[in-house]
Amino acid sequence: MTVLDALVILEAATLECKQRDIYTPEVREALNFLQPRIRLEWLIPEFRYHAQLNETNEVDLDKEAQQQALRAIFPAFVNQLKTYSESK
Repeated sequence: MTVLDALVILEAATLECKQRDIYTPEVREALNFLQPRIRLEWLIPEFRYHAQLNETNEVDLDKEAQQQALRAIFPAFVNQLKTYSESK
């Protein structure tokens, strides 16, 4: 997997969360792959929390709110990975 592959997977999950359960093995693999490349410690757990809401069913899921949260978080991945690639 490459950084670009992982970003494409997370972007698709962000866009498709209203239509399907997005916390798939593919999304988990992308998050695990990106974890050592992200400096913001809260970013991966926050995305993971919002992505897995369908799976845990601990809350009454508002799919619009889920997508808004993921859309707010996703740009931070891009910014973090730009910083990571510039430091290499």
